[in-house]
Amino acid sequence: MPALRNNSATILVSGGNGFIAKRIVGAFLEKGYNVRASVRTLDKGKDLQDLYKSYGTKLQLVEVGDIRAKGAFDEAVKGVEGIIHAASPVHNPDTMVDSDPKDLISPAVDGSTGIVNSALAHGDVLQRLVFISSCASIQVYSTGNVTVDENTWNEDPIRECEENGVKADPLSKYCAGKCLAEKAVWDIYNSNKANLKWDLTVVNPPWVFGVSGSTSYANAPPSTQLFYNAIVKGDFGAAGTASALTSPAHGFVHARDVADILVKILETPAAGGERIVLCAGDWVWQDFVDVAQKLDPSPYAKGILAKGEPDGARQRFIHFETAKEKRIIGHKFRTAEEIVQELLSEIASWNESK
Repeated sequence: MPALRNNSATILVSGGNGFIAKRIVGAFLEKGYNVRASVRTLDKGKDLQDLYKSYGTKLQLVEVGDIRAKGAFDEAVKGVEGIIHAASPVHNPDTMVDSDPKDLISPAVDGSTGIVNSALAHGDVLQRLVFISSCASIQVYSTGNVTVDENTWNEDPIRECEENGVKADPLSKYCAGKCLAEKAVWDIYNSNKANLKWDLTVVNPPWVFGVSGSTSYANAPPSTQLFYNAIVKGDFGAAGTASALTSPAHGFVHARDVADILVKILETPAAGGERIVLCAGDWVWQDFVDVAQKLDPSPYAKGILAKGEPDGARQRFIHFETAKEKRIIGHKFRTAEEIVQELLSEIASWNESK
């Protein structure tokens, strides 16, 4: 199947000024590629351009105001050989409780399928489109140990939203949107692939951590805010009632690993047509707490870190099977120790705390 053969190609990265997308843009620039990054407004892309100003004209910004609008990416996809779709609609968690699931699901689907339709119509030299989905479309909720992989679909939240509407759990609304958006992308691709010169790869990362250049809690990405809440404040979720031994019982990955793997996916023929879980390991907050407690010297010298329940039994209910990634890409992931060290160093530099 198609894959990029040289690094003189131009890559479109949608949502280029997002937390993960900034890393993706950097990874492709470092490998010599030309990058076209879409941003909601050119003004919002200024920080991205400043971050990579040493690459000069190899980074180009394009304005895509509303990714849900029909034809929003028609111009952006022209002349690019690879597409990384990292953009997604942003929702306010405070309003999700009272929201109709349709108000969250429809934007998720439209914001994902629009770029695929633009690629169908205008991807004249396109070789591969990579859609960044989420483990939210794979994970299942369980109080017992369960293993999930690329064949797993998280469909229970969809049923909950259909049955309960506005009263559905906010997380279920989010997961339903992610799952249905990915399904819609696959449906469009599979319906047209016989006549396409390009192929599709979908990646499913879990919790993504990494430094972001944040200067305070307020402008940090959600994963860093939750890290701060847990590791510094001892709040492991559910308004402080969750246990570090059972929350979040999920997978983790470093943002830079996601970015580096995406470069490899565009360069690896065998990755075409695949759904690939990107996960460094299974974890609960206590795992990160223990790492933070053992760092010597601690990068966070201005306060006392949470201890959680160091002698308790961890319950990592969900295991993300990553055999496919190992077989096709074989990336060496950064460790929990590296993530904790980096994030505590960044938090220690904040101008203010929560």
